[in-house]
Amino acid sequence: MTHKKLTVFALAALLIMAMSTFTVVKVFACTQGCTPGFWKNHTDQWYIYSPNQTVGSVFTMWPWHSDYDFLKGLTLMEALQKKGSGAWLAPGIKYKPHQKAARILLRQAVAALLNAAHPSIDYYTPEEVINYTDTRLHYTNATSIEEQKNEFRRYNELGSPICD
Repeated sequence: MTHKKLTVFALAALLIMAMSTFTVVKVFACTQGCTPGFWKNHTDQWYIYSPNQTVGSVFTMWPWHSDYDFLKGLTLMEALQKKGSGAWLAPGIKYKPHQKAARILLRQAVAALLNAAHPSIDYYTPEEVINYTDTRLHYTNATSIEEQKNEFRRYNELGSPICD
């Protein structure tokens, strides 16, 4: 075999090996979403999850931080209903910034979860929503939690044929 043929053969073999180990990374952007208000008023559109299911049964941040114990008993419906940081605070308790941010995130995270579960909405998967939420809450950083809330809100406000 000539040097030129050997080089071509070696390059072809490398190309075949590279192609067989090539991993496709899906870059995904949500293109549809419905707001917390929509989900609160349209429980007939809920898939997989139910209004009376607790936040603690879906999101798993509880083992890491007792700081969130006051949230785990909320139902998914209650999480959707609470607006702003003052609507859910117990009087006389001093909440930490990440606790307040977590409560506000959960409203958007539950809407994101319901968007993800609905078969007609182009959104993340429910597992991704849970993972994104739990990851942000794990670090107890109010700014990071707020960033995730803003991302979910942006996607939740995109609209969809079922909620327009």
